Amino acid sequence: MPRARRPGSPRSDRIDVGLLARYHLLPAARADFRAGSAGGAEAAAEYRAALRLVDNTRERAFLRRRLAECEIATTAGRRNSC
Repeated sequence: MPRARRPGSPRSDRIDVGLLARYHLLPAARADFRAGSAGGAEAAAEYRAALRLVDNTRERAFLRRRLAECEIATTAGRRNSC
């Protein structure tokens, strides 16, 4: 019987990270999936990972805004509102 995936656990979790280890959009995509279902803390961790990799000023600003939204949601106790 196939194993059920939990919401927010996208196929991106199974991507060969070795090939994309320096690509900021992989953790950003994971963060977006988790922001809607798994909770703000997990999404925030992925946004932080993306911020460590990004070098584009506009993308960095976007990721910082999304991270701030997740941190606010987590502080307020909302699981899936970032």
